[in-house]
Amino acid sequence: MRRSWWYRFIFLLLMTIISIVVILPTAFNFPEEGNYPVKSKINLGLDLQGGLYMILGIDFNKVYRDEVRGYATKIVGVLKDQGIESELGEVDITSPDDPKHGVILRDVTKKEAAVDKIHEFFPGILRMTKDEGALLEYGLTNVVKTRIEDQSLGKSIEIIRNRIDEFGVTEPEIISQGKDRIIVQLPGVKDIDRAKALIGKTAKLEFKLVSDDISPATMQSWIKKAEEAGITFKKGDRFSDYLFKLNEHLRKDFPKGYEMAFKKVVNKVSNQLEQKIPYMVEITPKITGEDLQDAGVRIDQQKNEPYVSMTFKTGGAKRFEEVTGKNKGRRLSIILDGNVYTDPVIQGRISGGNAQITLGRGSFNQTLKEARDIALVLRAGALPVQLDFLEQRIVGPSLGADSIEKAKVAGLIGCAIVFFFILLYYKVSGFFAMVGLTLNVLFVLACLVGSGAFGAGGHPGGPGQSERRGAADDDQRTCRHVRRDSYGDERCWRLRTR
Repeated sequence: MRRSWWYRFIFLLLMTIISIVVILPTAFNFPEEGNYPVKSKINLGLDLQGGLYMILGIDFNKVYRDEVRGYATKIVGVLKDQGIESELGEVDITSPDDPKHGVILRDVTKKEAAVDKIHEFFPGILRMTKDEGALLEYGLTNVVKTRIEDQSLGKSIEIIRNRIDEFGVTEPEIISQGKDRIIVQLPGVKDIDRAKALIGKTAKLEFKLVSDDISPATMQSWIKKAEEAGITFKKGDRFSDYLFKLNEHLRKDFPKGYEMAFKKVVNKVSNQLEQKIPYMVEITPKITGEDLQDAGVRIDQQKNEPYVSMTFKTGGAKRFEEVTGKNKGRRLSIILDGNVYTDPVIQGRISGGNAQITLGRGSFNQTLKEARDIALVLRAGALPVQLDFLEQRIVGPSLGADSIEKAKVAGLIGCAIVFFFILLYYKVSGFFAMVGLTLNVLFVLACLVGSGAFGAGGHPGGPGQSERRGAADDDQRTCRHVRRDSYGDERCWRLRTR
């Protein structure tokens, strides 16, 4: 009996010591990078530790434009399969919330058959808005618009949550407000600008063929023409808006089926845009981000430069093999959110599953940070809509720190009063009750912290698992194709078979 009592006492003492060890990092705010074995802490909310509060608005008009263009491309493909030749016409954005896209038939006598096939393949999706000669113009139905709005809101919240999870923020709050707004609360965020960039980045990845028939001087003259019409890019403007206005204004000057994209040269020190190098690329991408399976960061051992490695899905890899096989000697640009990152020359048919984005010059740490951010948003998925930052509030931790200190004082005073009453009224029994109550609170807090109920401290901006694994794997890989583009920049293009 006496030995059993000692066993219970030793067990209780051991559990008390373990609980104290687990709670100490929270009680004394130990740094996460220290040598203390326990890293988990009680995670504080936005009101206590400060952070970022944002309200994001959704721009559905751009989604409608992309959607109706996508269906117009599908119409051309469907009609071709039925032996009816056609080509893409112009997009009509007279009404921004109801864009229409034209399809031009090469044989007007087949118009009736073409209309029947379009109604057969796209029932309830498209409505005809114009029928003039060889031109058939279509817009989206209200049912499709409503579905786009519902799906876009839910998918945007899911993608933002995935990006924030990889960013390392614990206990974020992401909720919808109405049909076109999203509220995001990020407690404990230190790098505000980077968090905003990751959340708001559309991450629209496209592979487009480059036209080398247009000289840089001609493209510069077109840009000057747009500037004379008041279309310029200024600091603080959204680059995608500038790019859309530019392409719409110069649509008649461009070769049919092509549009302009830019490679942005940014000063690595001041982060200011120094130069915009124009490219003439195909409007319809050969491969998009939907064909992407995974993305991670690798290190080029020869140049000691980080880059983004991308793995395609089976269908995307097959399409890429077809594109490279049919377009030997042409440049294929890799475009992310309208920005040309690289434009390697296709040396021949390349089979396999992987490609890469090189990031140009700059310090190793800056390039590594940019590569991590790009890989993060590509892995988490592309936003289905463009987000506008309607409201932003940076909440400081001063009010939270003051509240915590006052809560500590109030708690100690309350405990002292209760314990004094228990000891005074119940005497020895009160003492054991006081000890039992203290141990109960201690064990409950230790279990919550240890089980991660409050969230473990993360490392904002740290590399993901796939990035760390990729850097280690890079020892065995080297570039297979290195060429200089038309502007003298050395680019490396690599695909490998898995």
